[in-house]
Amino acid sequence: MPWFDWKCCGDESLQQDVSTISKAGTLQNDAMEPASAAPEAFSTNSNGASQTQNDRFEVEVNNAKGDEMGLVFHHSDKYLLVASVDAGPIQEWNGRQENDAMRIRAMDRVAMVSGLTGSKAELKDMLMQKGDMKLLMEHSRLLGVMLAKDGDALGIKLSTWPGAADAMITAITSGIITEFNKRAPLEKQIKVHDIIVKFNDRITPGEEIIEMCEQLQKFKLTVRTYAAS
Repeated sequence: MPWFDWKCCGDESLQQDVSTISKAGTLQNDAMEPASAAPEAFSTNSNGASQTQNDRFEVEVNNAKGDEMGLVFHHSDKYLLVASVDAGPIQEWNGRQENDAMRIRAMDRVAMVSGLTGSKAELKDMLMQKGDMKLLMEHSRLLGVMLAKDGDALGIKLSTWPGAADAMITAITSGIITEFNKRAPLEKQIKVHDIIVKFNDRITPGEEIIEMCEQLQKFKLTVRTYAAS
């Protein structure tokens, strides 16, 4: 029989929980305090940022030039993800924040712009409008998933990009990932558009991740995930 378990990885900037799914299918949880703990209840800090839950936060900025405001975006075809932050209003915003949880960093997701949501392209167009705006941002989580296929299907389809050191989940089909998701709470499930960022704890070219997921029977995936849309 296939088996699997998982736990959130120990990135100091990300929430950490520990859960185990036993071979018998029983889900057990042992919650750990987030490394950058944020209040569960809605609160507002002195710089105007609003923390709405542990991994989402609001940023108020002025886009005087009508450009990307110093944000460089990731190659994801689904989410508007931040690859890096260069000089501009966002970098200035980050410099004013005492709480690191309120700073925009690499692989954060732009969830809404001034109360509006949309596709990746639509969000980027809204973000590049001149004037004051409020961004709803989301920090990612890292899930470490141990898998043993034992001849069963993994049940995911993957894609990557030239030179990329990650692979995106483009579909979930029948297999052990589906069984894993049945036992995991929603916020800890593996979803379409999640990104595999490490294979067996190593940063690995995306093409090799895809090949090894097909060939190997036992391995660990580190998956970068976001809240359900």
